[in-house]
Amino acid sequence: MSTAHLEIRITDFNETYFALTVTDAPRLSPELARKSFPISRQALADLARPDFSWAVNSRDDALRAPGSPAGQSIEAFGETLFDALIWHHRDPDLIACWTDFAGLTDSVRSLRLCLANQIPDLPWEALRDPYKLNGALARHLSVVRRFPTAPAIAPVDLGGDPLRMLVVFADPDGDLTTASAIQKERTAILEAPQTTLARRDLQIDFIEPGKGPTLDQL
Repeated sequence: MSTAHLEIRITDFNETYFALTVTDAPRLSPELARKSFPISRQALADLARPDFSWAVNSRDDALRAPGSPAGQSIEAFGETLFDALIWHHRDPDLIACWTDFAGLTDSVRSLRLCLANQIPDLPWEALRDPYKLNGALARHLSVVRRFPTAPAIAPVDLGGDPLRMLVVFADPDGDLTTASAIQKERTAILEAPQTTLARRDLQIDFIEPGKGPTLDQL
């Protein structure tokens, strides 16, 4: 199955607004690529209310159920956030881009949000499109947040010690412990560094699905 990416970048613009641009999409038109949309700083600040992440990420279906108080609160929050991001602008190119992306049911869909550091800390995973996906986005596609980072000024001197990498396999539903995809991913991780680093310069530790991660293991 192929992977489809929609990348939205929200950058600092002025004292009143952030600027939203679409930087990657399965069918990104030249017209949309040249556009920038204002996102009210105050609107996002108003949404920075109690953290809904505990309910968004809960494995308790009763807690997340649409009819529950928490579920209704999450849905209302997610729709407001989605409206500020997409539908509020009433731009036909932006809406068409999202509609095309949401309709790619034969692909793994990944919504990538590149956020400026000044943006309030919001549970973006609660985004809810009531028009096309009719549900919390996290149940239909992955929502990935990316933050700008400063480039390295100079190579890091490890003093002769190996670089240590910790890989944690996520398995929130507990159904991936026997999946062959986990072994393929592990193999890919072990083989990939060989093209850029000598094996003696890199030490990789794994926490397997079904075995954590616990605080002690981390």
